[in-house]
Amino acid sequence: MVKVLAILTAVLLLLCSSVSFGEESATIPPVPPGDDIIRPLQKGAPAPFAGQLFSPETALRWGNWLTQYRYRLTIDVKRERALCAIEQEHSKELLRIEKQRALAVESSLTEHLRSSEVKRQALEERLRNPPWYQSIELGMVIGAVSTVAVLAVSIWALEARG
Repeated sequence: MVKVLAILTAVLLLLCSSVSFGEESATIPPVPPGDDIIRPLQKGAPAPFAGQLFSPETALRWGNWLTQYRYRLTIDVKRERALCAIEQEHSKELLRIEKQRALAVESSLTEHLRSSEVKRQALEERLRNPPWYQSIELGMVIGAVSTVAVLAVSIWALEARG
């Protein structure tokens, strides 16, 4: 039952995380407006200021890239923090389940050890003090009585024949 609950919890967390993070990528806005300095420059003309010269397409791509990744960074940080929190929760749940399982195994092994120790002590006591019907003395008495009985019957049979 505990394993089923853990699996269902993991599946629910995975489904919830993918649904909640799927819509965040749509929040990246288009290129934001800004104060741009644009000066036309002819080929071979001296540059009006020091710096780098980009073609209009390159400047637009770099601007888009920088803007999108600034937003992307905040979104990705939020997403990773949420994923870490979910993973940490899942790890805590797994640890709790493993601790419960370890306690169950430990109590089972302790009970098994206790019962086997009681049985061992009972067998040792039986070896030290066997019951009267398994004692050596009873065996010797029965052996002596049966030997005397066989001798007595043999003597009686020999006398009766003779």
